[in-house]
Amino acid sequence: VYYIHPFWDESWDGNLKFKDCDVEKVVPIPNRFVWINPVVWHGIEVVNNNAQHNRITVVGWPEGCVEYDLASIKINTSMEENV
Repeated sequence: VYYIHPFWDESWDGNLKFKDCDVEKVVPIPNRFVWINPVVWHGIEVVNNNAQHNRITVVGWPEGCVEYDLASIKINTSMEENV
């Protein structure tokens, strides 16, 4: 998931949420890239009516899982070992 909107206020919600993970949510900060392990249950919080523009993302579904050692946030299920 790559966030391409120009600005985002955290009070607008629209966070990326996770189930049974070591990270509860990721705020959709512009220019942020999030790689999600396909086995991790995730969803999107509703953007509230105060948002001044849309939450815009580019999403891809490649096969397999890729490790990115330089990631600033790593999301693992609570069942997996935190890398």
